[in-house]
Amino acid sequence: LQGLHFAGKIKEERIVQYMQRFNTLHLYISNMINRTISGYESHYALTGTTVYDYTTDYRIEKINISEEAEGTLVADTIILHSTSIVKDGLATETLKTKIKNLDLLFEKEKFGMQSLDLDMNISNLHVDTLEKLQKTEENRGKQIDTHAKTLASNTMHLDITNLSVDKVTLKGKEMNGFSLNAKLDINDALDKYHMGMKPKQALDIMEGDITLSISKEILELMKKDPKFMLTYMMYRPKRVLEQRMYHIHINNGVLKINGKLV
Repeated sequence: LQGLHFAGKIKEERIVQYMQRFNTLHLYISNMINRTISGYESHYALTGTTVYDYTTDYRIEKINISEEAEGTLVADTIILHSTSIVKDGLATETLKTKIKNLDLLFEKEKFGMQSLDLDMNISNLHVDTLEKLQKTEENRGKQIDTHAKTLASNTMHLDITNLSVDKVTLKGKEMNGFSLNAKLDINDALDKYHMGMKPKQALDIMEGDITLSISKEILELMKKDPKFMLTYMMYRPKRVLEQRMYHIHINNGVLKINGKLV
């Protein structure tokens, strides 16, 4: 660890503000793990009466994680801003993230992304239940189910305003990227079973719309997979210039892709 600097403020035995930065953090364990974080800086400020009233900012120049069993992740110029506001016992959290370059290396395969942007928020999170859920042990299934239902008792709203990537590298070829936006409501049927995120069961607890736009190049590459080709034949995308569009609608456990029932 090199160049560590920390400063903060404490009020009434609570940290209300802090800043932390370091030049380099390096963790190396034989040939199994090699992790380096460079140019790290973070800021935190408590903005209200609960621990869920806050604003945070992170900036990281570069991350390099190499693990023998998992492969290698390299990312540079990462910027993250998040806020959380509590009103009437319900929290609204926002997240904005930008990553200049992100590369994942698995053996001889490389998956790369340039100019990744994420802008999203989630609202109507029941704060008291969120705290209980975080303190509940994983093996206490019934308690988790009870807390999960209460967490979404006011219907959680998930709004992904933008998830986009300008350029993608797949199979050694650089191509235009993709974008996604979504508005989803998650109801109080949420439990540990649904939290497993099995697609068919997840449909029962949510409703809303997702719009996915992918480049022609990505679609052509995906069509080389026989399983995807079958899906493509059944649910054709709409063409908008060089992009291919999918509109996904979810309601009462029913899924439609570009108006066609799945």
